[in-house]
Amino acid sequence: MTTTPSPGRPRAGLALTLLAATQFLLVLDSAIVNVALPSVQHDLGFDGEQITWVVNAYGLLFAGLLLLGGRLADLLGARRVFVGGLTLFTAASVAGALAATPGGLVAARGAQGAGAALAAPSAMALALILFPAGAGRHRALGLMGAAAGLGGASGSLLGGILTETWGWQAILWINVPVGALVVAGAVVALPAGRLTGARGRLDVAGAATVTTGLVTLVYGLVLASQRGWTSGQALAALGTAAGLLAVFALVEARGEQSLVPPSLARIGSLRRANLAAGLSAMAMMPMWFLLTVYFQQVRGYGPVEAGAAVLPVIAMLVLFNSLAHRIIARTGLRTPLAGGLLMAAAGLAWVADLGPAGAPYAADMLAPQLLIGIGFGIAFIAGTVAATQDVPPERSGVASGIYTTAQQVGGAVGLAVLAAIPARAQHDGAPLGDALSHSLLVAAVFALAAGLAALRLAPRRATDGPAAGAVDVPRAARLEMTDRTT
Repeated sequence: MTTTPSPGRPRAGLALTLLAATQFLLVLDSAIVNVALPSVQHDLGFDGEQITWVVNAYGLLFAGLLLLGGRLADLLGARRVFVGGLTLFTAASVAGALAATPGGLVAARGAQGAGAALAAPSAMALALILFPAGAGRHRALGLMGAAAGLGGASGSLLGGILTETWGWQAILWINVPVGALVVAGAVVALPAGRLTGARGRLDVAGAATVTTGLVTLVYGLVLASQRGWTSGQALAALGTAAGLLAVFALVEARGEQSLVPPSLARIGSLRRANLAAGLSAMAMMPMWFLLTVYFQQVRGYGPVEAGAAVLPVIAMLVLFNSLAHRIIARTGLRTPLAGGLLMAAAGLAWVADLGPAGAPYAADMLAPQLLIGIGFGIAFIAGTVAATQDVPPERSGVASGIYTTAQQVGGAVGLAVLAAIPARAQHDGAPLGDALSHSLLVAAVFALAAGLAALRLAPRRATDGPAAGAVDVPRAARLEMTDRTT
């Protein structure tokens, strides 16, 4: 393997700040919109079903293009794809804020999702490039995880404040200065070029089938959550998605130039970490929706109050994301990953005993939320390390895309399943609080299954460095500088 050394060491501190800010921004955007939907519907004239596509358009393109975005980062250079994706995301935010019609806003949200799908795996790949395996990488991933957790968990609170103060357009305008600053900083602080070994052509057939398959899968799940699992349109979309993903699996068996080459698919730690990530996302992502509905529609909280009510989870997520690297260094990966998920499962089962309106918040909601936040906070970082520790550097982009796809698809599946329970209850006139309790108990089962899957993870200590077969390239020799342009 030959390399051309980088002309200078990247400014690691600034680079990590930029990557963490990106994680915060992209995850925040997927959560912040929910609280503004009533205002958007009133101002732009969406009907009852159309309004959900303000959220779904983002999720469809984000989940569907992640694998393609990760592979492009490997082939074209992570910084180039990162900057391109974040530029698209920022420009689409401007278009969304200026939208005067429902179609214009939905199109802008789809473009935001496409930009996020390019930027997210590129950001993770850049972190793996900048920080060699070991404690430094774990700290970096912990900070990025804390930023992502803060973005996702604070969406309702920040969205409520912005919408009530400046209108729904503010939830999109806030992306613009942050995105512009990160793009400008990326040109200065992030390394250009492409990893040695990341050669080859883009697997067009694989990219087309997996992207179409994932978009169709998420679309089918959205229809199932809206119209029921027996809906003909939902079943047709899900069946089509299954067929496309089966074709993708056949295409990928052809060789190492595939989007997901067989050598990558054979990495056991990546497979098991992805399974745990998908199952845990089925519990965690719908949890925010369920708790927000409970606080607003059962307890009668306003948007800002409902956002503040989940602050215990937010605080523990951020704190234990940042502390997880110390736990991993002492215990290895399996204990914090499995233990964290089992702890989160216990917290979800506990919080499912929802009190009626007027019940004391501290008595029945505080402690279980703390437990949930601690568990997911530790498990998130342990899972990210487990998914990336044995991956060759030249495949870091697509591996990051696979892991993030597992989370996004898992979250979509979980939301489709768990949101259907209270929706059906409201349709039948059953008590909403009881239905939300049942949904949270199912979420606890998903988290329990994730924890049991994580117990199969090999107990190798994360500080041991890459496993046999993974290539650990010194930082100064990681980049080909033959292509230094953004």
